[in-house]
Amino acid sequence: MDERRPDGAHRGELAGRVALWALLGSLLVHLMLFVAAIFLHPSRRLPRPPEQLVTVEIIAAPQPQQPALPALAEPAPPQPLALPDTPPVIAPEAPPRTQGMVQASRTYSAKLLADPRNRAAARALPQLAVDERLVQLCNIEAMEQVRLANLGHVPEAVVAYAMADLKFGGRTLEADGGAFRSGRHWYNLKYKCSAAADYRDVVSFAYEVGEEIPESQWASHNLALDIGSLD
Repeated sequence: MDERRPDGAHRGELAGRVALWALLGSLLVHLMLFVAAIFLHPSRRLPRPPEQLVTVEIIAAPQPQQPALPALAEPAPPQPLALPDTPPVIAPEAPPRTQGMVQASRTYSAKLLADPRNRAAARALPQLAVDERLVQLCNIEAMEQVRLANLGHVPEAVVAYAMADLKFGGRTLEADGGAFRSGRHWYNLKYKCSAAADYRDVVSFAYEVGEEIPESQWASHNLALDIGSLD
């Protein structure tokens, strides 16, 4: 004997199955739409963090300090002095000495500067500061005194502060560590020099010529063969 369900129950089961398949179909459609939206929608790039710039500061290495020189005004361009063409004068008697130095009986700077051949140097001298003017005037005197001393030297340049600092006292200058160049050699020189009130002449001069300075010491004392005569 066949048992059959009532028609109402059979229709309810069919309706439930239809509803289930409809729900599954709807979910599948929505899933496909979501996947399509992911692939079809343009991708958004994440904002890049701002670049952090590093500030670089170059600091130069400190330069080694040079030995301090006397506070003198910048010297005028070297002007070669026209030395007299006469041979050295031989003094009849040895000049007196002052503390080991030769005391000059005559001075020659004013005569040299009055020579027309030294007109440029004479014009440049008053343009210098007082201390530098005194140094240049005394260097001119030193060159001529050494030349006339009959020691075989013909000075071409003088550096008053080559070996030691200068000492100033009014119109008087003491150069305890000077140097002069003669015949491609450098020699030690010490002098004490006093100028007239107008700084146009030397009124007193004492000097002492020392030993030759070895070439190995030239660089450390800024000595060279191309230094002009008014250093």
